Amino acid sequence: MDSRQDYQPFTPKSKGKLPDFSAQNYRDRFVEETEEEKLDLSWLLGVLRRRILVMAAATIALSALAGTAIFLTSKKITLEYEGSFSLLVEPATAEGLLSKQLDNTVAADLAKINIEGISLVDYETQIRILRSPKMMQPVLQELRAWNPNLTYSEMMSKLSISRVSYGKDGKQQGTKILEVRYKDSDPKRIYGVLDKISKAYLEYSLQQRLTGINQGIKFIDMEMPKLRERVEVLQLQVQRLRQDSNLFDPQLEGKSLSEQVQSIRGQQVGLQVQLKGMRTLYQSYQKLVNQNNPVGVLMTQGQAYGGLLGQIQKIDSDLSLKLAQYRDDSLPVLALRKSREELILTASQQAKEVVMANLSSQIQEVEARDREMTQLQKDLNQKIRNFSVTTRQYDNLQRELQVVTKSFSDFLAKREALRIDAAQQQIPWVLINPPEIPLDKFGKFVTATVKQTKKQLVLAVILSSLLGIAVGLLVEVLNNVFHTPESLRTATRLPVLGVIPFTKKVKRRPPARPRKLTSARSSSKSQVQVLEPLEAAPTAPMLGQSIFRELDYQFLEAFRSLYTNIHLLSAGTAIRSLLVSSAVAGDGKSTVALHLAATAAAVGQRVLLVDADLRCPQLHTKLGLPNVRGLGDAISTDLSLNDAIQRAPNQENLFVLTAGQIPADPIKLLSSKKMQYLMEQFQAFFDLVIYDTPPLSGLADAHLIAAHTDATIMVVQIGKTDRSQVSKVLEELKFSGASVLGIVANGCKNDRHSYRQRPIGLETLYDQKIALGTKNQN
Repeated sequence: MDSRQDYQPFTPKSKGKLPDFSAQNYRDRFVEETEEEKLDLSWLLGVLRRRILVMAAATIALSALAGTAIFLTSKKITLEYEGSFSLLVEPATAEGLLSKQLDNTVAADLAKINIEGISLVDYETQIRILRSPKMMQPVLQELRAWNPNLTYSEMMSKLSISRVSYGKDGKQQGTKILEVRYKDSDPKRIYGVLDKISKAYLEYSLQQRLTGINQGIKFIDMEMPKLRERVEVLQLQVQRLRQDSNLFDPQLEGKSLSEQVQSIRGQQVGLQVQLKGMRTLYQSYQKLVNQNNPVGVLMTQGQAYGGLLGQIQKIDSDLSLKLAQYRDDSLPVLALRKSREELILTASQQAKEVVMANLSSQIQEVEARDREMTQLQKDLNQKIRNFSVTTRQYDNLQRELQVVTKSFSDFLAKREALRIDAAQQQIPWVLINPPEIPLDKFGKFVTATVKQTKKQLVLAVILSSLLGIAVGLLVEVLNNVFHTPESLRTATRLPVLGVIPFTKKVKRRPPARPRKLTSARSSSKSQVQVLEPLEAAPTAPMLGQSIFRELDYQFLEAFRSLYTNIHLLSAGTAIRSLLVSSAVAGDGKSTVALHLAATAAAVGQRVLLVDADLRCPQLHTKLGLPNVRGLGDAISTDLSLNDAIQRAPNQENLFVLTAGQIPADPIKLLSSKKMQYLMEQFQAFFDLVIYDTPPLSGLADAHLIAAHTDATIMVVQIGKTDRSQVSKVLEELKFSGASVLGIVANGCKNDRHSYRQRPIGLETLYDQKIALGTKNQN
């Protein structure tokens, strides 16, 4: 029965499709996962654990240096004392200051402004004046009697002037007090300097006050003639304006003009109403005359035309009687009608000549009066306009005259007040706190020099600790190696198939004696010579354990986990050939290849371990096998594989093909067609072929073999292999067409990575395959 069918870990029995467990699929998943990764605190903890000694040493060294410097500096510090005095440079109330310079009304107004926080003194400018060389030169001359070497710069370095402030509503508000401080190592010198400075400042305030008063008096004397002349000119202009405009009292005259205008407007309105009525009556009379009805017109004139109207009425009455007796063409009727027509004609003439003429003349008289009123109103309006201009000129002159007259009076009063103030000789500034140096409860002077040795030491220790951590991180960054399997996975974006713990129990085997074997695939013995260890062959239950007899259990389980994880990434296709290599020498690739082969053999697979390192072979030494004939001889000569392949000590299913004699040109042998033919033969006779090759960096040996194997795994030594070398060889493997299955982290000293750990980064794939295998088995 073929041993390849005895053990197939986690392989489903159904014909359904498996999930894609390939390395490329893992890399695609990794790109999506890493986009959401955040800062890993475990990395920081790992750095602290690895570099704790470096950090501690740097912290102790820096703390010692800083502490020494602090102690030496504190001993050189000279104790100094500080004295001070305070000056009130403005009165406590604004009225007190302004009343000395202005009249009471202006002072009260400006005092309201000052209450809002506006000061009448520019304190920053005042402080600069008090510290100026011109101000301090007299004081410096007096102080040089005590200290001839005292200079202005030295004095200013010890002197400070500031405005006293207080907090209000979370903001700093300034007071009207200046505080002057002076530092020195001699308290007596401090008192002397502050006393001289205080007297100089008070004298300066008095001189400034007198200077201001004298300047004010001088200014007033210069302005008084101008104001007097201006008052006289304005008075003369007012007089001329009154004479030219006959203006006595503008208010009374303006009222009279307004009343006249109102009266004329009322009369004009009455005339217009009367004129409208007369015109309407004239039109009605004209209409009656046109209708040959003069009777209606004459009847409106009262008794003036009563006789004529009576005659017409009598003829109308007689005509009515005659018409009742006679015909229309009778003589009496015709006579009466003729008489009536004559009377009507007379009435019409009277209506036109007398009534209409009188009414028309009356209308003309009213219209003339209306025109008169209109002209009178225009004259009044023009007079009012002229009066408005004159009034405005008069008001402007009067207002300007009042302002100039008041200014003239104020200047006179101010000049008298300034003369009185100049005679009083009162010092404006007040020394509210005399020069003094603070005393403690024991009556000793309080030093201004504060030694903060303890605080500085604490701060130095803290900064040294931070710098020590920075040094440790710098060392970590400069040491460009992998420290954990997680960092290896992140950098390579490949799954970590196995984490091999660090152990010191791996030992070399003693030399072996030869025994006979029929062939590499036969289970029965024949006359073919192979090597047999000196120990007795193990029984079936002990297969795969003799090589690891003296190794710890965690180390053994790590290779079992590695073997299982390789199958997880096979994507449903069994791996028949596997190349094990590393970026540089010393990463443990030969050890990993050997124990991986032994693990596969222990589960029932027929495994051939090929030492393809034709430059510096190691497998025969680790197994205690002779290296008389091997791979190089099989390629370059007609050596039979039965003569070259040896059985591993105490391993029924593990066969080894050593490197043989080191050739002059390994690349020529590995790239030959004979090598490709042998690799095909290996896969035909064995379930799994594992190749141990030279390092990938700088050599083409492994690249040639990787191109013809099913998969490649790369061994990386934790804490040793350079990151750049790993990245470089991975890029080279892409060009050679090799299928990189994953990474093996070798020599891990971290207990977190146990031998039962799944391949790092493949938890999801692992769970999918286990679930699918269980479902198919059911």
